Amino acid sequence: MPTAKSLIGPPASPTFTVDHFKCYRVVRLKFRRTGLKVDDQFGTTTIDLKKPNHLCVPVDKNGEGILDPTQLLMCYLPRITSGTSPAALPPTIFTENQFGPDEFSVYEPRDFCVPSTIP
Repeated sequence: MPTAKSLIGPPASPTFTVDHFKCYRVVRLKFRRTGLKVDDQFGTTTIDLKKPNHLCVPVDKNGEGILDPTQLLMCYLPRITSGTSPAALPPTIFTENQFGPDEFSVYEPRDFCVPSTIP
């Protein structure tokens, strides 16, 4: 679900121009990528991708339409590369989406999603 986030308090009500996605579990053997440097709003981390986890496809939720039916996400199981330091994560992040405001503790990367296509 498209979501706004803030590190200092609840974010303003967002307006989004991205789709909602529904994710399906996938299974594939013999996939591994190591030593990927990833920069995000929390800092820089080096990760290894262990396996594909989910294929996420855009959906029409409650008749809102699909903005880009060709934009898919393939999500992989990441692990912080041995011997590297994880990015410093904030103790709490604040979010706002169609379900309302919320706050969460953040621990470690759970998915690494990349734009993908189906031939």
